[in-house]
Amino acid sequence: MSNIERNVNAGTSALFPSAIQVSSEPHTITSAPSLPAIQWNGELNAVTSPLFPAAIRGSSELNVGTSAPFPPALRRSGESNAVASAPFPPAIQGSRELMSFVDGWCDAISPANVYEGACAVCARATPVKELHTVDMSSIDLSILCRPGEGITRKERMRPSDPVSELEGPILYESGRQGKYIYVCVPCLESLRKRQLPKSALANGMWIGDAPECLRQLTFMERIVIALERHNCFVVKVTMGQYKMNANAVIFGQPVRKVYERLPPPRADIADCVAMLFVGPCKPTSQEYKRTPFIVRRRAIIRALEWLILNHPDYEHIRIAYDLLDEYPEDEPPVCVVYRYGNEDLPAESQPSYGGRDNEGISEDECTFSVQGLSEDAYIGM
Repeated sequence: MSNIERNVNAGTSALFPSAIQVSSEPHTITSAPSLPAIQWNGELNAVTSPLFPAAIRGSSELNVGTSAPFPPALRRSGESNAVASAPFPPAIQGSRELMSFVDGWCDAISPANVYEGACAVCARATPVKELHTVDMSSIDLSILCRPGEGITRKERMRPSDPVSELEGPILYESGRQGKYIYVCVPCLESLRKRQLPKSALANGMWIGDAPECLRQLTFMERIVIALERHNCFVVKVTMGQYKMNANAVIFGQPVRKVYERLPPPRADIADCVAMLFVGPCKPTSQEYKRTPFIVRRRAIIRALEWLILNHPDYEHIRIAYDLLDEYPEDEPPVCVVYRYGNEDLPAESQPSYGGRDNEGISEDECTFSVQGLSEDAYIGM
């Protein structure tokens, strides 16, 4: 081990907890105690210490002290370029620097950096600047062809239509434009190596586009047509004089239930959904229709008919028209508990910007949010 030279790689600090100084003798280090001695200077609630991280010295006022910055600036002995702690946030040095900040912000939120597009191979939303436009004739897409494996399925419109797969490479149509496709960097690198991308639709990830009859279903209608029941829901609807807002908390139930006839009995829905309505007056049918908890019988039939034709898990399902008549169309199919209140927070409890006035809307369907609660978290509550 080489000798330790004086003033080499050694720091001295008057405020560091354990000031270390290197002497001129080899392998010799002198150090102050790790816990500095605290000395009273005769003032109330004030201490002075030459080695404490932030030496607090009392002034003539009670409980008032002056403190050195923490952590203290470390200086190399014998060097002139001392490192000093800079203030935060740093001061702007003139209008030129201010304009550079503004230009950087405008560039960060420009459409080229914000807009997203779909990758034709994996269908993931990707920033447009990270998508590559690739000519389909310039790259080998045969690895995306999976005939006979049952990954894709053509949409059937009637029971007499045969069950068949899509032809050619499995691509997301929204990421395709003529003979060109938009591909993200990870998928493009895998294709160039003649490897199947991990997130590719051809890797068993294809589910197809959701038809209009499924996209227009309300939250309650999606619960009604679910093949398997494994969640419970607690729903709260808050209404003021004009605005309405709704939210739901979902948590798993230990016993799952699978149906062979849909929709299920109305009593089964009431067992897994609890609904609370808070407002200045009891809700009417018009106010119920603004919530996502109404069941439309015709929408249920259209959705089940499409699923029976195109979803392999629904092939054995029978539509229970007799049970569907149990569901009203002007109110939720579950018991609604009403509680009087306007849910307004006191003025001192509201945030400086916004508050309850920014929640909900006064027309059309109310805003709706869903929070999930895992089974482990629910058991531990």
